[in-house]
Amino acid sequence: MSGSLIEIGGQCLAMSPKDSWKVGKVSDWNGKLGSVKCDDGEGLTKLNDESIVLVSDEVLAEDVDDLLNLSLLHDGTLLHVLRKRYMRDVIYTNIGAIVVALNPFNFKIAWYTDDNMPKYLCEGDRIENNLPHSWAVAHNTYFELRNDSENQTILVSGESGAGKTEASKIVMKYLAAISCKSGDQANKDAASQVGVKINMASPPLESFGNAKTVRNDNSSRFGKFMRVKIDPSGYLVGAHITKYLLEKSRIVTASIGERVYHSFYLVVRGQDPEYKLGMPETHMRRCQTPFNKKDPLDSCIASPFFEVSTRQPLEYFLSTVKIVSNYSSVRSARAAPRL
Repeated sequence: MSGSLIEIGGQCLAMSPKDSWKVGKVSDWNGKLGSVKCDDGEGLTKLNDESIVLVSDEVLAEDVDDLLNLSLLHDGTLLHVLRKRYMRDVIYTNIGAIVVALNPFNFKIAWYTDDNMPKYLCEGDRIENNLPHSWAVAHNTYFELRNDSENQTILVSGESGAGKTEASKIVMKYLAAISCKSGDQANKDAASQVGVKINMASPPLESFGNAKTVRNDNSSRFGKFMRVKIDPSGYLVGAHITKYLLEKSRIVTASIGERVYHSFYLVVRGQDPEYKLGMPETHMRRCQTPFNKKDPLDSCIASPFFEVSTRQPLEYFLSTVKIVSNYSSVRSARAAPRL
């Protein structure tokens, strides 16, 4: 903002190198550079006029479901509202037709559990009376598809660990639910079964394409494009999933503190005598950090949609790759290089 408007003692949002925009008061200003004392005690110095935004109590008190309704649109005010909502376990906020979702690392927030889904399903063509949610995006998109008879796209984007994989599952689960909301029982059951099968595709995809990284225990190391098919009556009838940009190097190696793909560890943990893989510790040298969460493929192997006839060749393949990847060195008279 203009330096002439900044006054000592004025309430403001100031740019912190560590925490982005923070609430505080101007403690010093010489016309070009100033200092701010943040409410949490941090002191910021050498701030120019672009790093200080004066705000009123009313602006800081605003809490809206759609950030476009803020009286002052600025990076600082947007982040301030998102931060306040997140601390109250309100993780979804609209920006027009876009939904911002902050990963809560908690599946048990009362107003986001599955028993709240009927409140969204019973609304009309657009969600107007419920909180922002990935369900709302799926709901509005479904009816735009049916009313306009045009293909629709839902783009899920974000940094590693933001929750893209879970958001995609939430959207698919809602589309399956709303597609069998009405009609005869046979069609409802068929659409519901298709939805179950689509969701059951996630465990094998995650097992062969997800791995532990330093930022995320279940990081997708590939891109995914899903084409969902809905018939003229609105029933979910199928889907086609395309994978791309798989991180192939992770098949045999990973950085310290990270892992190769989940599937290889699952084969080792299975300890099937047929494959003679030895103790798990001998095959986990590349994983410096224990992985304590339930692995995705566990539920997949028990699934009726994972054909038994395909399991044996898959397990043989995984066993071979796992054994080869653990040859750390080859010794000879001339000290052969590492494999």
